[in-house]
Amino acid sequence: MPNTPLLKALERGALVQMDTRRYVYTSFTTSSTTVVTRQDLWLEEHLTDVPVNSVYSGVVSLQNLCIRVFLAELSNLQVHAADVGNAYLEAETKEKVYVIGGPGFGELEGHTLIIHKALYGLRSSGLRWHEKFAATLRDMGFVPSKEDIDIWMQRNGNIWEYFATYVNNLAIIMKDPKLFTDLLIDKYKYKLKGVGPITYHLGNDYKRDPDGTF
Repeated sequence: MPNTPLLKALERGALVQMDTRRYVYTSFTTSSTTVVTRQDLWLEEHLTDVPVNSVYSGVVSLQNLCIRVFLAELSNLQVHAADVGNAYLEAETKEKVYVIGGPGFGELEGHTLIIHKALYGLRSSGLRWHEKFAATLRDMGFVPSKEDIDIWMQRNGNIWEYFATYVNNLAIIMKDPKLFTDLLIDKYKYKLKGVGPITYHLGNDYKRDPDGTF
């Protein structure tokens, strides 16, 4: 049986038809249909109501991120960055979608497979990921800023430490960012990439001038 992220993502849902010419990568949406494609699979979803509320992941504003970087300099904090790999698949979808397994599913070819994870291309996957990661941060003792819900805060002694999220792009502003990322990996089992001192994040370069100015 193939061990693919998509196969692991399948578990529960509504009316979906599929042929095996493509695989899931890009998507477009009309008022009644979502078509998702990638190399070997073609999903066509019907009978899913257009959502009334936002279904997107929240994102930190660049202005608020820059303010926290400035506060890091004032408080002698480190600024690190990281990305969460396969972020959407960390969350579970609330949409009702199934697929029919093609040749790439091995012995499950022809079976009805129900999508359980927040597969990229489903309408609400961004929001489901945001909810999942927000629950993790609350469990770690962080609270969202009243100014920007994608700036998370935690008191550490006489200073505040910060954590900024832009979907799966993370900016970590703390005394010991490595302690935090190790906890995300070891306890919460997130797959992090690009972990380390911030050098490039959300289109901006970060470096120090020869005089030490960040």
